[in-house]
Amino acid sequence: MRVKKTFMRACAAVGAAVVAAPAAAASLDYTVREDMRDVAAVDPAVPEDPFHARCDGDADGPALRVTVRGILMDEGNVRVQLYNHVPEEFLAKGKSLMRVTTPVRGADTPVVVCLPLKGPGTYAILAYHDRDADNKADALKEGFAISNNPRLKLRKPRHDEAAFEAGEGVTDVDITLQYLLQRSSRNKSRR
Repeated sequence: MRVKKTFMRACAAVGAAVVAAPAAAASLDYTVREDMRDVAAVDPAVPEDPFHARCDGDADGPALRVTVRGILMDEGNVRVQLYNHVPEEFLAKGKSLMRVTTPVRGADTPVVVCLPLKGPGTYAILAYHDRDADNKADALKEGFAISNNPRLKLRKPRHDEAAFEAGEGVTDVDITLQYLLQRSSRNKSRR
């Protein structure tokens, strides 16, 4: 019973980090914190991916090219949230610097998003597969991951587990989703 309560608290902590936003239709949905708007101005000429030039090397300034892998189902959206160097703000509601929601394009088809940065430094990322596109986190049924790909545990992930350094140019970040329910069912089938 104690393990179940601990697990439910961990799920709630991760779920609290997923702030409600309108579901993405056929293109990316970017939500940018006020203090990031100067570097994350949306290019209306390319509404499907307004920051693509940053990661293609067509614009100055640092950026992250985030590739989310391990999508198990051909449904819903993938959400990527960027956090700064402050440990207390990691996964805290309303503290992400930027949030991108994009539709899943197919099971096992990676999702790639570009996130412009104010400058080089320490950042952390949460990625989440919202299978039913309801903008609510269900850690038992939906995939989650943080940068550096540590194995997720029955607690809220720590900033130091996800923190990485971004340089002057484009920094590539690969993230592989983990599905807790699928992990436990795979383990049962091995017994």
